[in-house]
Amino acid sequence: MKEKYFDNDYVDIYEHNTKTNQITLLKSRVSIKEGNINLSVYDKNKNDEENKRNYIIVYVPLVNIELSKDYIELKNSCIDKISVKYIPENATNKVLKYTIQEDSVEVTEDFNIIAKKVGEYLLRVGIENENVEKEIKVKILEIANSIETNVDSVTLKVGNETTINAKILPETAVNNQLEWKSSNEKVAKVDQNGKVKGIAYGNCEIEIKTKEEPIISKKISVKVELKQNTSVVNNTYSNELPSQPTYIQGILIVNKKYGLPSNYNPGVNATALSAFNTMQAAAKNEGISLFIVSGFRSYSTQLGLYNRYVRQYGQAATDTFSAKAGHSEHQTGLAFDVNSVLDSFAQTKEGKWLAGNCYKYGFIIRYPENKQAITGYKYEPWHIRYLGVDIATKVYQSGLCLEEYLEI
Repeated sequence: MKEKYFDNDYVDIYEHNTKTNQITLLKSRVSIKEGNINLSVYDKNKNDEENKRNYIIVYVPLVNIELSKDYIELKNSCIDKISVKYIPENATNKVLKYTIQEDSVEVTEDFNIIAKKVGEYLLRVGIENENVEKEIKVKILEIANSIETNVDSVTLKVGNETTINAKILPETAVNNQLEWKSSNEKVAKVDQNGKVKGIAYGNCEIEIKTKEEPIISKKISVKVELKQNTSVVNNTYSNELPSQPTYIQGILIVNKKYGLPSNYNPGVNATALSAFNTMQAAAKNEGISLFIVSGFRSYSTQLGLYNRYVRQYGQAATDTFSAKAGHSEHQTGLAFDVNSVLDSFAQTKEGKWLAGNCYKYGFIIRYPENKQAITGYKYEPWHIRYLGVDIATKVYQSGLCLEEYLEI
């Protein structure tokens, strides 16, 4: 092609099938900048007659373009996408060009708009070498980059409250709504205004984060201490057993601090046993099998058991899982060991069901997880204590162990 028949530097090549009168696009946007078109049209698998073809070389001018949006509002560093419709669709030239204020946005090859700088801008979209141009108004919004709080850690007593003040920076950020969450609501709870309440002795974290993307967060460590009048039960037993059982708020209490007379021998409590039978039947309806492996123990039975453990494991280790005679809940007739006395019971379906449902029948897990510093005993997911439905529900919902709940 020695002469230039087209004003544009590119053409499309169509093949015309004279037999069917069909026209098929063979190659698009073929460069004619050098004045020549190289096209391999011979098929050695066909005869000369079959290799005869007609070709149409054309330039289809672009009339217009339509954009899917003429206004974009997005947060800084976020992405939006624009689609382009070419009129006509078979126009030869579809090479887009963009102009916008430097560093405000980035436009990718597939027309993703990436916000880079807060402000309002005008993005011009055109076609290379064509007198066609459209405008898109772009508004880039400020986003949060940090959360500022008045404290980085909180220490409070069980039952007490404090408020964490938090604000988004910069203050002009659009994703300025916060949500609050405690890592352990059995230790501390937090509302959506930042008010923290100590529930039980222990440690947890309060996470503060933005509700909307992009998400940023900050964590505040929380330490909940016992009230001043709450005793931490350690491995030291009271020196003498009392002459009468101890009741606090109407509840018979037995631990390392409060013991029972050696002659206290009520046997299994009938009300507690009836409540267990009801719970057992309810569990069975859900495919859960519960049974008692240890119930009432007399003073003498507990004495022999404790001494045997001491000989086998030593007193220090024994005092973490077995009560000294006169200090065992089993002597009250209100406590039962269920199914297994292995730590792995907590992970069984029976152990999980018991932990989540026993309060409905008047029982609590007497020695909960992470409460050894208070109860004096390690976590025993199998050991339940009867308190009656009302009190058991309150203790369960509080997230406290019995000593914390009674503040003893």
